[in-house]
Amino acid sequence: MKRLEVGCGRKVTPGFVRADANPNVGALDWCGDVSTRMPWDDGTFDEIRAVDILEHIPYRRTAAALTEWARLLRPGGVLYVQVPDCGRIMAEWAQDPTRWRERLPADLAHLPPFLGVAWRILGGQDDGVITHDGDDPALNLHLSMFDEPTLRWYLTGAGFEVERLESNPHPNLLAWARRA
Repeated sequence: MKRLEVGCGRKVTPGFVRADANPNVGALDWCGDVSTRMPWDDGTFDEIRAVDILEHIPYRRTAAALTEWARLLRPGGVLYVQVPDCGRIMAEWAQDPTRWRERLPADLAHLPPFLGVAWRILGGQDDGVITHDGDDPALNLHLSMFDEPTLRWYLTGAGFEVERLESNPHPNLLAWARRA
């Protein structure tokens, strides 16, 4: 089974080919914009994993990115996507703004709780955790947002059959989709 992780970052997922836009993460199989044509042939991969990367692609290129990932998957291949659940984040904020204070990273806990929402929706930016010395902080900005209907719409439009779509406590949307 051949598997690809797009936007792999510094973590190494055993058994996955690694692609990322950040040349500083090391041990990459390919470095470049994962929303553009990548160097592998059509149908090369059985599985693609995209954890916390789709939100870093401008919303005007989301469809193109997913279409490219569909090209790389064999028919019946599986795509796993994780993105912040912005619909739920905003709904939770509207229901109880103070609960987001507890969700702020420790170094930001002194800030108003609304910034917990901003941190989730806009990305960690130059946080020293995801973005390290020498990294381009722009790579950690969130450039698109998703709720369940929007993520489903993008996946279906790119030729995927959504098998499961759920939200976890973080809150993130988790989607498992199969290339038609």
